[in-house]
Amino acid sequence: MLDHTWSIVFKHGANCPYYKKDIINCLEKVQIMATKLMSNITHLPYNLRLQKLDLFTLEHRRVRGDLIETYKMCIVLNFSPQHQWE
Repeated sequence: MLDHTWSIVFKHGANCPYYKKDIINCLEKVQIMATKLMSNITHLPYNLRLQKLDLFTLEHRRVRGDLIETYKMCIVLNFSPQHQWE
């Protein structure tokens, strides 16, 4: 069963790192263009536009999301009912 599951996961095109990088770059370009729509900050560099809008880069948001998910998994492992009875 496990071998079959892994073959399904790796056959899916979205799991290919090359496609992920393309998607990430595409999303980052959309965010760059969206921040340029604000007429009063168009002349600023991308990082300063993000600061003015209280936004983060997509890379920062991905890392933050990974850390939050890791924290959730650690909390669940530490406080699971199984550990209370051991």
